[in-house]
This record gives sequence, structure tokens and C-alpha cells, in this order.
Amino acid sequence: MLHVSDRLVSGGGHDPLANKCIIYWARGALVSIGYAGLAYGLSKSNPNMPTDEWIAEKLWGKPIPRGRDGLRPATFAMSKISKWLDIG
Repeated sequence: MLHVSDRLVSGGGHDPLANKCIIYWARGALVSIGYAGLAYGLSKSNPNMPTDEWIAEKLWGKPIPRGRDGLRPATFAMSKISKWLDIG
């Protein structure tokens, strides 16, 4: 499989770490999720949250852990996901 997307994320503030593609290891599958449209503003609790982070939180089942600066998402988290989703 090949999934191609650009990294042009606009709206809100510019975030060089935001993407329009997420890779999710689902139960029994590896899933590539891409999106178009709003790059920010889907989170009711944080309107400045990038859409890729909002999608990741929905898949993770809880807020994404923060890195050392307390702002950016941690790049590696040693906690289990709340609910391991399948693609059904």
C-alpha cells in the first residue's frame, strides 16, 4: 500500500509537527488514515489542537501524553491505549 499526503497544515497557528496522515496499528490491521479539511478546531476543549492530534486522541481513547515542555505531544508513550480498536 502507498499513502501520499502533503504536510501543508494551515489555520490556527503553524505547527511544523502536524501531519495530514496518521498510521494506526489496529487490532489485526495496520491502518493509514489521511484527512483533508480543517487543520485545527475539532477539539472542543482545545481549539488550537491540530486535527492529527485530535484523531490520535480519539484512537488512543484519552488525551495524548505531553512531552517535557508540557506542550507538544510525547513522541513515545509507555502507557496502554484505553480501547484497542479494530477496523470493523
